[in-house]
Amino acid sequence: MELTVNSLMDWQVEANRWITTRVLWIDPSSRGFWMINIDDPRAWPEWCSRAELNEAMEQDSVAPRLNDPHLPDQLRQRPESHYLVRDKRWDRIRELVADEPAIYDPATRGHLIAGIAQRDDVRLATFYDWLRQYWQRGMTPDALLPDWHHCGARGKPRGSKPGKKRGRPPTKDPRVVGINIDEDLRQLIRVTAKKLYNNRKKPSIQTVYEEIRLR
Repeated sequence: MELTVNSLMDWQVEANRWITTRVLWIDPSSRGFWMINIDDPRAWPEWCSRAELNEAMEQDSVAPRLNDPHLPDQLRQRPESHYLVRDKRWDRIRELVADEPAIYDPATRGHLIAGIAQRDDVRLATFYDWLRQYWQRGMTPDALLPDWHHCGARGKPRGSKPGKKRGRPPTKDPRVVGINIDEDLRQLIRVTAKKLYNNRKKPSIQTVYEEIRLR
């Protein structure tokens, strides 16, 4: 099996379970390479020796993977704000990812990240997330595009925990505490809005709001 940086491999780790890894760096002397599980949200680079790879090949427990599951998502057209986020992240980690192979080694990685995080006043956990995303999704700046298009559930009601308000906290007066809209209040809004708008002289939003408060 020919190894190249950024190539994918499927590994059999149990009888009916396979994982996919991405090659991050290959030792020039062919001793082995660093790779990362592309699906594990807590994965870190792992060292694989050439002997381990050869053994897996003999047992037919490793195979190259041709299709990259992260590539189609990165090729989609995004809003400009996504590319601004990408560029900001890339500016922060480009120095780290260039420090190969030290950035892959757990013995040196933490020290490298801590230095940059302190300098840029960014949380360590944030750098960890960016690095993992960069390695897992293709090792290009576009790998750092945000997942905003996967977030939320437009048009669907949101659940809430008891005692915890959804949404943004009040900014004008912190003493004012908002409420979550439950099904009863949602029904009241529907009925009131429908009643007030079933005439030619449609009221303002403020009028509708005040009417709902009175109910």
